[in-house]
Amino acid sequence: DYGIYCDDQDSITIIGNTITGLRNGFADAIYCLDLMMFNISGNTAYNVPDYGLYISDGNFDAVPTSRGLISNNMISSTSDNAARLDDVEETDVFHNTFASATTSTTTGAIYINDPVDLDIRNNIFYCDGGFAFYTPDFSYPAAAGVVDFNNYFGTGANLIDVGTLYADLAAWQAAQATLNANSFELDPLFLGGFNDLHLFEPSLDDLGDNTVGVIVDIDGDARPAGVNVDIGADEFTPLQDDAGVSAIENPISPATAGLNDVIVSVSNFGADTLETVNVEWEIDGIAQTPYAHTDSLLSGDTRTGI
Repeated sequence: DYGIYCDDQDSITIIGNTITGLRNGFADAIYCLDLMMFNISGNTAYNVPDYGLYISDGNFDAVPTSRGLISNNMISSTSDNAARLDDVEETDVFHNTFASATTSTTTGAIYINDPVDLDIRNNIFYCDGGFAFYTPDFSYPAAAGVVDFNNYFGTGANLIDVGTLYADLAAWQAAQATLNANSFELDPLFLGGFNDLHLFEPSLDDLGDNTVGVIVDIDGDARPAGVNVDIGADEFTPLQDDAGVSAIENPISPATAGLNDVIVSVSNFGADTLETVNVEWEIDGIAQTPYAHTDSLLSGDTRTGI
C-alpha cells in the first residue's frame, strides 16, 4: 500500500528515491506520521494511485529546533492529492512540482489543513480537473506563512479553494493581496505528461525567488541556470527554436468512413518567435507530403486549425 511509510521519526531524511509500480488502487508513495525536523527532498513518484506525499503532524508534536523541508520533489497522482499536509508546522515547501488528476471537489495538487508558519515558494501546482491549491477549513491567512513565486494551473472550473472559491489566480491575488504577489498561472507543458514532470514551457524560465537557497534541482543541476532560479523541481534552459503538434483536431476517433481533413494545433515551445514550420505526418506508417505553415507565433502560443 505504500512506497515509503514512516511513523514517529525525528530528523529523518527521505532523499533521492524513485517510487514506481504501485498497484493497489489506494497506494500512497510517501506516507508519514508524526515527524520532527524532517527533510523530504529530491524524490520522484509518477502516476501514484492515491496520495503522492502525505504528512500528518509534521513538526507538530513538540517544539522543533529546526524547520522541516520539502523540496525538489516531482510527484503526480492519478486520483488524489499529489501532496497532502495535515497539521504541518514550521516547514519550508520549496521547488516542488506536484500534479494531480482528479475531478473531486475535496482534493487538489496540494491539500493543506491547519498549517502554521509554512513557507511555500517556487512550486508548481497543477491539477487536471480539481484545484491546484486546496485548503478545506478557512480562508488561507497570511499568518499561516508565506505563499509566493508559485505557478498554479488547472483545467477545472475553479483553480483555488481556500474556503472561498477562486476561478483564477488573479481573483485570489485581488482578495488576498499579501499572498502570491509574484506568482503565475501558466500551463507548465510537462515533458511527458504525468509520466515526466520536467519542463519545456519557456514562459516559466527564470521566474523563481533566488533567496530560498536551494542551489541544485532534482537532477543535480545547479541553480540558477539563468538570472533567476526556475519555479518547480526542474531547473531548465528552454530551446530557442522548438515547435510541435500539440493536438489533433480532426479526424476525431472513431473516424467516419471516407475522406477526412487532417487538422492539427501547433505550439511554439521555443523562446523565439516562430515564423515557419513544417508539419510532417503519415497514414498507416506511410509518410505524406509535409505541410509548410508560415505564421508569426509567439513563444508559448498555440495556433489551431492548421
